[in-house]
Amino acid sequence: MSLLLAFLFALSQLYQPTTFHFTRLQYRSNYDDTALKNWYTDWPTMDKNVITLINRMTNIKAATMRVTPNATALHMFPFLYVVEPEQMILSHAEASNLRTWFKRGGFMWMDDFHGDLEFETALATLRKILPDAQPIELEVAHPLFHIFFDINRIERVVTNSIVICKPDGCEQWENGPSGKEPKVFAVFDDNGEIQVLMTFNSDTGDALEFADDPTYPREMSSYGIRLCVNIIIWSLSH
Repeated sequence: MSLLLAFLFALSQLYQPTTFHFTRLQYRSNYDDTALKNWYTDWPTMDKNVITLINRMTNIKAATMRVTPNATALHMFPFLYVVEPEQMILSHAEASNLRTWFKRGGFMWMDDFHGDLEFETALATLRKILPDAQPIELEVAHPLFHIFFDINRIERVVTNSIVICKPDGCEQWENGPSGKEPKVFAVFDDNGEIQVLMTFNSDTGDALEFADDPTYPREMSSYGIRLCVNIIIWSLSH
């Protein structure tokens, strides 16, 4: 083999094209940019930790991305992560663009919303995009919970602020009694495939953001990591 061919071969082994983007939806919010509850909750640490985990645990080459609801570039990325979805405001044009994105096979993960009011608000916004959206609660028997890791119980993941205040006896959930029980919902398309996954009453983003923080509960980070990897693998294979 010539030196040139040897160099080109070595270069090809070093270069691995990105096969997955953890894409965060950068939406307009009910709060201004000084608020904690917005599209950038847990960003950018969560996103960086997600791709580090995916790159280490799988053969998938991952990278991060942000995209707005009205962007043409949205259609380059079939996976969207939406944090605090109850805060999202969509114009008619943005909802239309997202509807087209869903028709082309998009998969959306809605995370970190708690209690009945936030659920209904998030669902009302989702129905601007998918008017017939009917969330169905998933049990752990669903294959999504076993596609990479085996998850046998849906667990509540709490925000770091709750972990910090725990010695003072604060509630270990958000927004009253209806925010206590963690659930996972899915919205299915006409072919029975998941279009939207909703991790309700659980702050998966904090589990990933604080995965390296020794003061954050290890069991919550472990659950969040396993669930996140399963969701990504599912979105890529279905």
